[in-house]
Amino acid sequence: MAAVSSTSKDEEELQDLSERCLQQIKLWPKIMELLTEEKVPAAQLRESLETLTQILQHVSDSLPEHSTTALDIIQKILNVHITHIYRALNGSNESSVIVSALNLLVAMVTYGQHAARDVLVTVNFQQGVFMTLVNRTDSKSEDDVRTCCIRLAMAFFVSGDNKLIKQFLTRKDFLKSFFKKLGHDRASNIKLILVTLTQYLVCNPAVTKTEKLHILNNYTLQQLAALYTWKGTAEAKNDTTIDEEFQVLEIRQLCHQFLLKVTCDLKHGINFLDNSLGLSGKNCNSVLLKFLLSLHNTTEDELVLDLVVNILHTCPDLLNRYLSQCKLSFQPRPSASWLDNMKVLEQILTGQSVIPSALLHARNTSTGYMVQLAMASTIPTVMTPVLLSQAVKHSSLVVSCCILQIIRLILDRAHGMIDWLRESRQTAVISQYQQALIKALPDLDTYVNLLHKTLDRPLDGSQRAVTRQEPSEAESEMEHTSTAVVTEVPVAKKDELLTALFDVLSAYQLTIPLSFTPTTYDFSRLPHLIYHTESPLVTEAIEKRAIRLLLAFPEGKLRGFKEVRGEDGSTVLLLLRQLISASTKSDLCALKIKLLNKFIQETGLFAQTEWEIAIWLDILATFSEDETKQIVDVFYKSLTQAIRNPYPFNDRVMEAMHSACAVQQHGQEGNVNDTLSPDILAMITHTASHDLDDLAHQPISEAHQAEPLPCSALLPSALQVFAQLEGNTQGLFGHYVSLVALSILERQDNPMSVCLLLHHCTQTEGSGLQHNLYWQDVMKYYAMWLPAIYKKSALYQKTEGASADQTSLKPRNERSSALRSSIMQGGVLKASDMERLLRCDQRELLPMIRQLLMYIYTLHIIKPKNMLAVLKSYLLMIESALDHVHAKRDKETENNIHDPEKVINDGMSSVVDPSRCETSDEWWTSMAELVLQHAAFTMLFKHSARNVQKEPVTSGLKGKPQTLSAITSCFLKCLSVFKQHLSNDTLKLILRLIIKESCQNYLNLAKLEMNSNKDRTKGHSHESRSVIELFQEMCVYCRDEELVDAIRILLQSLKSQKISAVTSGTKQHLRSTLCHLLEVHAEKQKAMKLKQSVDKAVTSKPVMLSTDDISTLVELAHQFSCDQMASVLSQFVGDNPELVAVFTKEVYMDWLNQPTKATSQLVCQLMKHHSAVHIQWFEEWCLESSKQELNDKEDVLLPVILAYCKHSSASKQILSILHATYWIWLKEWIAGLQANEDVHEEDDSKMELLSQILMDTQRETLILFLQSLIRRGQGGKHLGVFHRLQLKACQLAVERLANRHEVNKSDQKTGDVLVEVVVACLQNVVTLIKKNPDNTATAISDQLMSTTAVVKAVGTRHLSVSPSLTQAWKSLVRNGLKHCYQSPAMLELIASLVKLIYSSNKDSNLEKEILKNLLPLSVLYQIVLSHSLFLPTVLEEQDENRSAKESLVLLMLAMVELEPRCCHEAHYAVLIGAYNITRSNTDTALLMLMQHYQRNQAVPSDYKPTAWGRVAVSQHQTLKALGKSLWQQPTMKEILQQLDTEVLRDSALHFPLHRKLQGESPCDPSAADSSHLYDPGFLYPLYSNLLAPECVVDCCRFIDSNAFYMVVAGLSSYDRDMRRAAYHVMASFLSHLEHARFRGRREVYYLLHCFRNSITEPSMRVPSIVGAFVARSAHLMLTPEHFMYPTVLQYLLIKPHLQMNAVPLFGRLFYSSSFKHEDERYWILTLLLDGLRDSNDVTLYNRSSVFTTLMACYQSRLASKQFKEAVVRLLDRAFDVPETRDSLSKQLLPSLQAVMPSQDSRSQPDQSERKSTLADLMHKLHSLYRVKSHNSSQITTSICSIFSTLDVCINE
Repeated sequence: MAAVSSTSKDEEELQDLSERCLQQIKLWPKIMELLTEEKVPAAQLRESLETLTQILQHVSDSLPEHSTTALDIIQKILNVHITHIYRALNGSNESSVIVSALNLLVAMVTYGQHAARDVLVTVNFQQGVFMTLVNRTDSKSEDDVRTCCIRLAMAFFVSGDNKLIKQFLTRKDFLKSFFKKLGHDRASNIKLILVTLTQYLVCNPAVTKTEKLHILNNYTLQQLAALYTWKGTAEAKNDTTIDEEFQVLEIRQLCHQFLLKVTCDLKHGINFLDNSLGLSGKNCNSVLLKFLLSLHNTTEDELVLDLVVNILHTCPDLLNRYLSQCKLSFQPRPSASWLDNMKVLEQILTGQSVIPSALLHARNTSTGYMVQLAMASTIPTVMTPVLLSQAVKHSSLVVSCCILQIIRLILDRAHGMIDWLRESRQTAVISQYQQALIKALPDLDTYVNLLHKTLDRPLDGSQRAVTRQEPSEAESEMEHTSTAVVTEVPVAKKDELLTALFDVLSAYQLTIPLSFTPTTYDFSRLPHLIYHTESPLVTEAIEKRAIRLLLAFPEGKLRGFKEVRGEDGSTVLLLLRQLISASTKSDLCALKIKLLNKFIQETGLFAQTEWEIAIWLDILATFSEDETKQIVDVFYKSLTQAIRNPYPFNDRVMEAMHSACAVQQHGQEGNVNDTLSPDILAMITHTASHDLDDLAHQPISEAHQAEPLPCSALLPSALQVFAQLEGNTQGLFGHYVSLVALSILERQDNPMSVCLLLHHCTQTEGSGLQHNLYWQDVMKYYAMWLPAIYKKSALYQKTEGASADQTSLKPRNERSSALRSSIMQGGVLKASDMERLLRCDQRELLPMIRQLLMYIYTLHIIKPKNMLAVLKSYLLMIESALDHVHAKRDKETENNIHDPEKVINDGMSSVVDPSRCETSDEWWTSMAELVLQHAAFTMLFKHSARNVQKEPVTSGLKGKPQTLSAITSCFLKCLSVFKQHLSNDTLKLILRLIIKESCQNYLNLAKLEMNSNKDRTKGHSHESRSVIELFQEMCVYCRDEELVDAIRILLQSLKSQKISAVTSGTKQHLRSTLCHLLEVHAEKQKAMKLKQSVDKAVTSKPVMLSTDDISTLVELAHQFSCDQMASVLSQFVGDNPELVAVFTKEVYMDWLNQPTKATSQLVCQLMKHHSAVHIQWFEEWCLESSKQELNDKEDVLLPVILAYCKHSSASKQILSILHATYWIWLKEWIAGLQANEDVHEEDDSKMELLSQILMDTQRETLILFLQSLIRRGQGGKHLGVFHRLQLKACQLAVERLANRHEVNKSDQKTGDVLVEVVVACLQNVVTLIKKNPDNTATAISDQLMSTTAVVKAVGTRHLSVSPSLTQAWKSLVRNGLKHCYQSPAMLELIASLVKLIYSSNKDSNLEKEILKNLLPLSVLYQIVLSHSLFLPTVLEEQDENRSAKESLVLLMLAMVELEPRCCHEAHYAVLIGAYNITRSNTDTALLMLMQHYQRNQAVPSDYKPTAWGRVAVSQHQTLKALGKSLWQQPTMKEILQQLDTEVLRDSALHFPLHRKLQGESPCDPSAADSSHLYDPGFLYPLYSNLLAPECVVDCCRFIDSNAFYMVVAGLSSYDRDMRRAAYHVMASFLSHLEHARFRGRREVYYLLHCFRNSITEPSMRVPSIVGAFVARSAHLMLTPEHFMYPTVLQYLLIKPHLQMNAVPLFGRLFYSSSFKHEDERYWILTLLLDGLRDSNDVTLYNRSSVFTTLMACYQSRLASKQFKEAVVRLLDRAFDVPETRDSLSKQLLPSLQAVMPSQDSRSQPDQSERKSTLADLMHKLHSLYRVKSHNSSQITTSICSIFSTLDVCINE
């Protein structure tokens, strides 16, 4: 009730206000009479002005019908009574009189743009009276004089008239007066000024930057900057309702945003681009520079600082000028102000772009200038080298720390600059830029001195003479000293300084590494400095930075093994000692280990064994701290000994390698003493004795290829030092060296070399090693791989006799110890041992599997008792380890899917702990490389085929078939695991050696089988099986050439032998392997074909089998009766139809006599390629075969029969035989289908054959067939449900029967059967709906589509409407619309039934009862429109429901066409709201539906086409809410904004030339390609309404929006009504153009005048090229700056008409001699592309010699790439026209060879831009050539050569 009462009160107030306003309007003549007096009292003058103000305000708001009165008031005041306004504005008057005059001026300005212009012209705002009024304020009044003045000024901006705003900006003095006291103004005025200026001045694109400077100058910006210190006004402080603090913050933010917009916005601001960064000496932004220099509180106010930073970011050319001229001092001194200044500088540098726009857009500039630009944007000029050095050397730590941060920032910016220059490939600029940086920044010695000064350590390395203070005392003394000088300076800590210092040094190293060259300081002593400094000063973060600095040094720059002066030992020794007490898991310890590795690797000692360093260091970490202290010194001694003189120790390693090679060559047995220890000098002499020339021409064998060293020289050096030790140190170091030796041994693939090295060292060093208990365990272990002669020596007999309990090596880990004990005991790994080993960390799996693989590879040397069982246990361990990791990863992935938070937590923890990422692809890649490339597999596979070809090896692992089978099985299982984690490309790269070996081995095996006449032994059978299994797995990764070669060899192998399909033995594998290879090859070809179809840039041609190979394959497929070969042959024939010639009649007949599915598909493929020979063979076979034979093979031969029936040259006699044979079988099959039975591929083939048979079936047979299907569908008491294929059969039979019924319409029986079929189908649909009412639309969609096809097959012939059909129709409508309203299939079915039932009986005399029961169309139409889903369906624009909308609209159209009374005026708003003016089927049907409404006068009387779609719906809602009195019609601008300009242009370019203006079919198949284009059938009435005489037309916008282009395109239509509509719109546009006013109007009018003079007859058709020229020229007339403007205008001025039978300007532009001839030529080419639409255009082009001229120019070397691409597109467009394709090819064929790509250009990747267009053109020419090739008289020899080249291009 309260709401109702308030509403009534508001209405009463509005009525009172309107009545009061009307009374005031009646008084305005009296007011004017009063103003005619010379002296009017001030009170009366004030009242008169206030009354006039109220009249203007009310008229503009709610009384538009009195607008003439308001205009009269404004004109009389400005022209007659302006003196009263000036008198009221006198400063001596009271404020109320002045305010009334100002308010009247505001009302006049806001009334309209014309009134505002009159006010600006009439009133002189430059008078002093306005200047004084602006400063007149009254704090007690809300609307004081200043506020009114501000409103008056802002009213001009709010008017929106750009010309008016520009004129008003010339009143500079008046505008400046507002900003004078803005800092003391009230908040409302400030907000008004800032918001208005932002919206209407700053962001106005029509106002240029220069014009904005009239008001936004230096003075104005300074006044606005005063708002940063705005404290509020007195009235705000007294008003308790205002939050003063919030208001101050709001004003500050508003001022800040305004200034940012004015100064920093590149589009709307007053800044100007200077690409020289100020180096040219010209100041482009002087206003902003003055403004920046006026900001003095930069260090105090954050907003001011942010403004300065943003301005300098936008205008980097002001950076150096500002820093050098501002009052900020950068001379280093320990004061708070200097620190604030440096913070400002840091903020400014941070805000600068690393790569300024001047560098990004620099083109063709010198290297020196580029360096200057880079330096100007990197280092400010105020930061001189002297200043930076002084600051770094300053006694105050605060100053040094602060300047180091600035230098770090400069270096970071320089690094970004260098990265960009490197990406731009400007190497010369980088080198000069780095040299400039070195000169501009302090040298390295400055930082080194600062480092030593901070650490309090002298540079010479000597010890300090004075005692070191405690850290707390030193810091307190420093703080006391600094505070004594300047108390306000914050105290800097030394650790902060060191952190900044190391950051700077790292940045130096990253950015300018050449700066380290001049310094002589040895940075390798840096760890000593840090280590000997107290821990509170040097933190862990500082240590990390120092070590990272050392790690980044290039190789050879650090001397880690040099003794540091004044220190105890070298840096390496120091790092080794530090590792004793450090935690190995810490990040700092990891960095130290990396540094230690770096030092050691740079010595070159581990050049071939980098992995060995980790072993020495990792084992060292396993000892306790006390033990490590003793080991480190001895280890360092061994290391330095090996580094100083590595040659003796490397000689030992080389001797061991040579001895191992000799053992492998001579075997394990026998006397090899002479060969095991050769003299190196003797080896060199022996090598030198050979002829070097002979050696150069001999291939290097695998045994003599260079192999990496098994270990470094450190191991023999350590053993030598170990033998020289005594006491406890010897035992401890012996334990350490023993573990290292074991780890190195287990790291090998073949440990023979290491074992022999250890043997020689043990024998050489004497008792020092032999009597050590730890080393004795090592001797027991490595003795297993020594030759037997050494094992018999007394040295190893003692170790075997020693008790195992006397000592045992401290195991490095449980894994290695368990595996070592198992191999030494020679036992099998137990299940418990495997479970224990699988519990190890994932990072330990790699060494564990490497150790197992080493044992497997050397089992033939160790020779355990049960070798095969041990081997299998080790292989099982490898398989279990991989399966364990795989299962663990799958489990983690499954858990992560169910727990997303765990994924995030694991991701974060993996960053902290990298070990958690062990299951990544890198880990799997490393594991695959280890397993798949290990010698245990590669060497075995390498020699396996040799064992097959030669006699089996009786000893050793390689000769045992079971061993080979077990290893091959393990290899394949591991490969299957890797396949799940790695890509095929990765595996192919890893397996490249095994692929080659397996392929070669298998081919050798095939050749052996081919040459042998008897089966191999059982052992050989096992080995052959392993080779076959491996090859079948590897062939997937083979290259195409290798695969084809293998297939060819197997084909020849099988062809030369008589192998039947039941052959037993090893030869049988050849056939199965060949089938596998063929399948792999076929899959690769299919994948390549798919890749080429997706990516046209892929031009690689697959390797194919030759015709002879295919012929051999056909013989083998026939011989073996192999379905796999037949399937592959079918695919080969499909890809290459020329292969049909290799199939013989014998093979063909045998496949028909004994068919299989594969051979039937192959025969079917042969028939599809129109081979007349195969058709003849098939007919002969059919005539020779009996009916019983055909019936027996009916299932298998179904594809063949179907292919023959579809063939055009099939014999009628054979067809009758086949039809008679298959008719009964197919009829029984179709009748026996159940409703829920799935459809198989064979069922589709049966259905196709049935359709072929039904085409030749007689009428009586068809009727019986349909009746049998109907009885099948209506069986028993319950209505049956049809199968989809049964409905398809009904459709085919009905189509045949209905065609015959059309011929004989008096056949009542046929009509009754058709009605029964329709009724049965409708009852079938209703039954399905009732069975599944909830999800009916998706469940029965196939049934609905099949039923619709049956109804469409019946057509709209005269059928009698029976009561059963009426009942079924009602039931379908009731259930279908209830449950399937949004189903497109259901709506389409109802539409088809509407046409069938109502159109066929529209004129027939039905019985009254039947007519009464038939549902009226008007009622059905109302049912459809009143449904709850009607509006959501018809107004839907999404793609998923678009088909439902289309079906619904087609249903409505069908009903309206049959019953016009369905149309109602209320429906039209919904139809126009659903319409989108496109040429899609839906919108075309909607347009036809609305045209029916218009013809039936069911449209609102005042309707005009102004909106559509969603806009029309919203306008209809607004009109309904406001009423017609308040509704305002949309303007032309608003209507044209609904149209996309680019879509309009595309619609004009693809204008439907053959479209009718009305009556276009909504089911156009070509509508899918143009569904996004606009429909001219709606646009032309829309344009006619917009261009009506009473409308205001923006002619310039009509042209710019491409609407004019759409009108001109309609003049080329072949429909006379369409052209008449276009001419009508053109005439209306011309009438408006005569009186329009815009730039270029006269030129456009003259163009259309010339065009009108060219029209010689009414509704003349204009060629498309002329229309495109007129449309383009109209655009050019509006842009005089275009380069084509003078040319086109000159052409038009020559003659006052256009040539309709020639291409405009073609000859003039194509042979132009101007400087822009290339642009002009390309312009005319694009015009030719736009104007080529049909055969008439091609004829016109030929008349102007366009194509011959273009082809002649195409072959010129001067033709550009752009020109050639345009010519290719034009030729492609011309060959799209079928009428002129033949004649055009005859004309251009000799010159088309230049268009075809050469062999070189086809292989170039940069030609891919025009590949698609060129490919389309070549395919069109190729198809034309195929058609012409049937008539040889049309083909000459030269043309044949061209087409042969074309064939090559097409095949590629």
